[in-house]
Amino acid sequence: MVIVAIIAIVVIVGIIISAFLWLGYISPPSNVATLIIEKGNVEINSGNSWITAKNNSQLKEKDSIRTLENSRVNIVFFESSVIRLDENTEISLEKLDETKRSIQLLQNSGTTWNKVLKLSGVSSYEIQTPSAIATVRGTSFAINVKGNETNISLVNGSLQVNSYELIENKDRKMEKKYIATETMVEKESAWIGKGSREIKKMPLKGNNWIEENQIKDRRFIVEKADNLIEKYRNIINIAKSRNNLSDEQIRQYVIGYVEGRYTIKKAIEEGIISESDMGLMPEELKRSEGIGTE
Repeated sequence: MVIVAIIAIVVIVGIIISAFLWLGYISPPSNVATLIIEKGNVEINSGNSWITAKNNSQLKEKDSIRTLENSRVNIVFFESSVIRLDENTEISLEKLDETKRSIQLLQNSGTTWNKVLKLSGVSSYEIQTPSAIATVRGTSFAINVKGNETNISLVNGSLQVNSYELIENKDRKMEKKYIATETMVEKESAWIGKGSREIKKMPLKGNNWIEENQIKDRRFIVEKADNLIEKYRNIINIAKSRNNLSDEQIRQYVIGYVEGRYTIKKAIEEGIISESDMGLMPEELKRSEGIGTE
């Protein structure tokens, strides 16, 4: 009976993953960047001057956002990844490519927390500070900027960090030149000074900002999972009746999908998705998952 139950669980995970990935692929999120005010006073500059931001505003490329004293704000990208700004923080949305799902941010000051979920389909997520450029995928990390110094705290995933300097090219335009590169792994922190030729890495030390945002991340993930369950209720009901699974079991599998613990590649490796299933998947979806590209 235990073996039968395990097989049923594996099958249901495959059904859920396949359905969500397929439906998520053909139904992209309608909101590219949504501003959610947590507390206090938040301002936005769309090119003319700073004005008071409105909750649930839709942001666009080149918008700048800043928080004032005792204020916090979240920006949700593609409905599934988030950057949280602590008080006295300023960022700019340098690039938002809806087609390629790429994001480039400029953090001028203050402290942010970034949670990039695979579910969002983000192909590239980059943050530039006065002294560093961090590029990630599927990661949880904090960035603190004070003047020309940047401190990065990586909790989950991986992170490529570059220090840089601005040089004048032959067209007399300023461009970035990388002068040091490091790959950060989980539970590491790094310090980068402006023009630094060394990126100093060290073991991660927890703090209130990290702990607080890990709790918020969990709530964010659970909320996304619950939204998916509600959106695809008919699929869920079919899967439940076929495999005699409880609502809580289904919920935990969907949470695992949102967290990125279940993927097409993993399902193929474990035999959850068959070759016949693969034949039904569009080539674009296969490429997005890196399947058949080795």
